Amino acid sequence: LEFVVAGVPHRRTDLVVVNARGQRPQCSWVQPHPAHRPAARLPCVVLCHGNCGSRCFGVEMARHLLAVGITAFALDFAGSGQSDGEYVSLGYFEAQDLEAVVAYLEATQTVTRIGLWGRSMGAVAALLHASAHPVAAVC
Repeated sequence: LEFVVAGVPHRRTDLVVVNARGQRPQCSWVQPHPAHRPAARLPCVVLCHGNCGSRCFGVEMARHLLAVGITAFALDFAGSGQSDGEYVSLGYFEAQDLEAVVAYLEATQTVTRIGLWGRSMGAVAALLHASAHPVAAVC
């Protein structure tokens, strides 16, 4: 899926990561189209939804991030949205999903810094993850 934000073409890439429990959280990463990427490495904010939510909640926040040159990565925590799993833990196991996402982002070598932005359950997961792993910022 391609679209324009702030006059810059962007592309959404859907992908899957595998968490420590073998589940496969479904993810979407929105970045500038390769022909319009201002640098090889850009900052990224991971958008973490709340209980009963999905990665769709981050659409509005993504627009603001993309407009200032920050890529947006959203996921359906295991047990939510289109991801594997039958239930959520309100943050505990979701932090493991974030561990898989952050490892994926770091392995791409296309991000400069990683921030975590969470709502409700997503905020708990972000704080739990950040307490054990360095990230640029948690909101």
